[in-house]
Amino acid sequence: MSDGGSGWRIDEAPATELEKLGPRAANELVPLMRDPSAPVRRGAAFYLLGKFDPAQADHVAGFARLLDDEDQTLRGFGLSAVKQMHRQDQIDAVPRLAAMLTAMRETKPGNREAIARLVGGLKLDGASAAEALATAAADDPDAKVRAACLAALVQVSEPGASLAPLANALGDAEPAVRLVAAAKLESFGPASAPAAKQLAAALADSDQRVGERAAGALIRIGAPAVEAIVSQLTAQDVEAKKLALAALAKIGPPAKAALPAIEKLKSDSDADVKKLAEIAAQRISK
Repeated sequence: MSDGGSGWRIDEAPATELEKLGPRAANELVPLMRDPSAPVRRGAAFYLLGKFDPAQADHVAGFARLLDDEDQTLRGFGLSAVKQMHRQDQIDAVPRLAAMLTAMRETKPGNREAIARLVGGLKLDGASAAEALATAAADDPDAKVRAACLAALVQVSEPGASLAPLANALGDAEPAVRLVAAAKLESFGPASAPAAKQLAAALADSDQRVGERAAGALIRIGAPAVEAIVSQLTAQDVEAKKLALAALAKIGPPAKAALPAIEKLKSDSDADVKKLAEIAAQRISK
């Protein structure tokens, strides 16, 4: 029933009577989750959510349908039930969950974040949500949702499919999102080579953690990343130069093409840069 405002509440008297009916009440209420009246659907779903049995096919089907409901409260009930469902039923619900990954459809950031985490946990079985996750990772107004969608996208996709969204996320306004992107690219190893330019640019990130993760990713890429790393040796940002030199030193002999640029930094005005340039030159020349 209405609470007199924009929300609603359960009428305690009918709820008490339903409790007296026991299991029979649940069986009779399942069809009411399809009632034309939203308040009726809400009442039935609220009561049944507390009795939800993931082994009951009619319960699963009823709550899965709520993910399509025009009423946000009911979609929220559906999401709560999906979290309790068996894996295969969750997989079957992925297209419906993906449709909720927009702020226009699901206004609660916490719910969008929960959907991303749930779908990501399904690994490749959640692949049908990849496009929706990529879109939300780029466009969602909430940073936590963008970060969760990035992480989930990596879980539901093959590495190559998530490279572009991760590379783009290195330019996100929020450090937490950039950190997720850099960390995931680092975990890909040599497969992150197509993102080398963006990773090299991230060496100058205002958040030190992002720069360090980007450097780790470039080191794992190895020789194919050398050209991109060298571009940072002339950066105005001293920390970017230091990370670039450290990365080249770690790559070692395969980074020989960087030696001319490194030699110039042996006379840099910054003492740490000079020292790192000498170390890098020594390790690359071995």
